[in-house]
Amino acid sequence: MDRLSITAHERAILIELAQGKTNREIAQALGVSVQSVKRYLERIMIKWNCANRTQVAIKAVTNSAHSSSPPAARSAHASAIAVSRRRRLSQ
Repeated sequence: MDRLSITAHERAILIELAQGKTNREIAQALGVSVQSVKRYLERIMIKWNCANRTQVAIKAVTNSAHSSSPPAARSAHASAIAVSRRRRLSQ
């Protein structure tokens, strides 16, 4: 498994993080708790061998520059995850 491989939820977190958002802002944007955002970031830090969120953000921006998905597609993906999460929480 590629160490840079991430889940859809981790990708959504990274998109928000790369925009400079705080954990609280990311949580609100994606409809998850701040604690969930922290856990996702911790998993990403382990996978990517990063010591802090700044290193994660740098790698996220660097990797997105090399990604085959256009920015609009990545943003739509994050929105789809947020909607899915909100639907589950409202049931």
